[in-house]
Amino acid sequence: MTSAMLCDYRIGTLDTTLHTPFKQLGITPEGCSSRTFSAEARKVMLDEGRQVDARTGLELDLLDELVEVTTREGGAESGGQLHAEGGSGDVGRAKGNTVVSIEDRNVALVNRAREVALEWLRTGRQRPMIEQGIVEALRKQNRVESAALGHAIISKPFVRNLMKTAEKKGQTGPAWLFWAAGITQPLWSKL
Repeated sequence: MTSAMLCDYRIGTLDTTLHTPFKQLGITPEGCSSRTFSAEARKVMLDEGRQVDARTGLELDLLDELVEVTTREGGAESGGQLHAEGGSGDVGRAKGNTVVSIEDRNVALVNRAREVALEWLRTGRQRPMIEQGIVEALRKQNRVESAALGHAIISKPFVRNLMKTAEKKGQTGPAWLFWAAGITQPLWSKL
């Protein structure tokens, strides 16, 4: 999600979920997210560590547009063409309860992204970061966040959270590895 915020335009589908697991992992935000997320998005995503659905992502300015993947005639199984509806923050109308595959969703997203990019090329639109003159500020923010992240990933809370996650998933080997890393952390973190 943090890298996506550096993109010029973010498109999702109705089943998109957005999450930044920094809080759960015990690490600091990165990817300029402390600058590119709106105040409300920082609160929800970074401070609270919540996962949000597509509509909430649109409200928090994490997404610019939602597209709904539907079929024209006959459904995907009988060769119907896929298309994306929606735009300008509007959600398209469903045409039936067709179940579509991940590949079908990707086709709809890529087609819509292509339409947006072609329109921007036709109109000569500049990248928003360049237009706003914030490229250097983002580079500076990235250096600050990267340094903080570097310290966080060698911290005991991060290693402990990795161990708990592995335990929860029933991954005994990795859990023991993270346990050993936690015990020896005072030694290797000084390297």
